[in-house]
Amino acid sequence: MTFTQLHGGVENDTHLVKSENNQFILRIYNQMHSIRGKRSEASIQQELTFMQKAGEQGIPVPAIIPTKQGKLFGVTQLDEGEFFVALFSYVEGISPSAVTQVMAAEIGGIVNNLFAVGSQFYKQGSLEELSIVQRAFQSGEVLNTLSNPLSKELQKDLAALHHSLQDEYHAFLQKNLSRGLVHGDIKVENLLFSTENNLVAILDFDDYRYSYLVEEACMALMHNLHDTSKNIIRSGNYTSFMNILTDAVLQKELSLGLPFLLKVRFLYDCLKYLKKGKVILVEELWTDPFINQNILSPKRK
Repeated sequence: MTFTQLHGGVENDTHLVKSENNQFILRIYNQMHSIRGKRSEASIQQELTFMQKAGEQGIPVPAIIPTKQGKLFGVTQLDEGEFFVALFSYVEGISPSAVTQVMAAEIGGIVNNLFAVGSQFYKQGSLEELSIVQRAFQSGEVLNTLSNPLSKELQKDLAALHHSLQDEYHAFLQKNLSRGLVHGDIKVENLLFSTENNLVAILDFDDYRYSYLVEEACMALMHNLHDTSKNIIRSGNYTSFMNILTDAVLQKELSLGLPFLLKVRFLYDCLKYLKKGKVILVEELWTDPFINQNILSPKRK
């Protein structure tokens, strides 16, 4: 049996395991998650249960190989401490370098089906702080600390967007949108496609969170906003993605909540880029025709 470390992962150490007749993926979970903090048995259990439920509903995910004790994951002791480990079936596929019209539709189909899966995890209580709405508003303080040479017009536009979204938030809360678990990280880097552009696996459920279920569509649309080929909206594939979202309840809730969430995520990304000094990128985003059409519409005056 051979173990080969796979490169490219951020949250975990991943290895390809080859036996005489089979291949598997071994994941060693890092002790800390980038947005959730210290990992726990409860968080790993929730992630893998969510993933398992998605598979049971026909969503293409790698199969989880249980331990001898029948558990979804195990615990191992390494030099750095105790780590959680999980074993998955190996799925042959390609991570695309760009989003095509067919791929956007495939991704839309996954989001459509995850709506029903995520709703099975409804619980009473407030949303996690990991919600994109909470994270965007918390990032608003960047507007007061920027040292980058932003134009006065763009500074004014960003501040106006921030204030308007805070005002809209009260109305958004009254819409009583469905809650549950979202994958939260659907992007080309976490998807495998066949050579015919068919989606064969969705990976990495470890950014899951309890939020509004329509946030799934928002995040899928907005990932890789800096890249005109990997982002669904900027690649011109917004309509192909949206046309596949046929669940009646989801369609209604998208009309109520998606416009607000898209602007929230757009603000979050702009502030994130500015914090890294990427002023030119933010200026480019504010003039992008697809962003103005699908996020900032009606166009800024």
